[in-house]
Amino acid sequence: AESWKGYLLRNKSIVVDLFQGQLRSSLTCGECGYKRVKFDPFMYLSVPIPTSKSRNTSFTLDECVKEFSKEEELTGDAQWYCSKCKKHVDATKKFDIWKVPPVFIIQIKRFTYTKSGRPMKMSSKVLFKTEKWNVKKHVKSPQREMPIYDLFAISNHHGGFGSGHYTAYAKGRDRDHVDNGYISWHHFNDSQFEHVDDPSDIQTSDAYVLFYNKMTNVRKNGDIKYSRQSISLPHLWP
Repeated sequence: AESWKGYLLRNKSIVVDLFQGQLRSSLTCGECGYKRVKFDPFMYLSVPIPTSKSRNTSFTLDECVKEFSKEEELTGDAQWYCSKCKKHVDATKKFDIWKVPPVFIIQIKRFTYTKSGRPMKMSSKVLFKTEKWNVKKHVKSPQREMPIYDLFAISNHHGGFGSGHYTAYAKGRDRDHVDNGYISWHHFNDSQFEHVDDPSDIQTSDAYVLFYNKMTNVRKNGDIKYSRQSISLPHLWP
């Protein structure tokens, strides 16, 4: 809370209110056990795809988020300087999701490098929930609201490393059913767009950035309401 308060004093904006959450980073010395903990804001979560020997393996988004929070060993050239030991030591590093924002943006890390330094794109399919995605098991602190999200947009990347084409899926009111408020998925490709007849079609191996909205912000009539934060109203903080 103190870290978030200090951040708001310097960076308060509607962008912070809507899109930013908080991470806890921990570094632990492998020799003396000294642990350094910091809290930092994040705009979006960049999650890795778990490694697999099979190129055709599919993963779930929950598995990718779990991979993001996996403990990492810092050895060799990556050793950490421990302020207690006064030297570089083997250590462990870990990120935990501490607070989640109203609009939760997830980037799937599809672009990486092989051990030989060759750039590559990972085309593994990542399966994600489109409704009622509960991230409570991934968040390591109590939340003021249930962290349950619905997907409302996807940015897709087609092609290889350093090139390609972007398209998008977005959820909105169907122009043919405006009167009854019918909500459906649409596909956007440059100046063209089309209705998506089968919602399962949005689950592709090209999904790159996922946009989720916390369902506690949605009122019964379908409208979305967001709270503005201020230093004097800590009950509105994430």
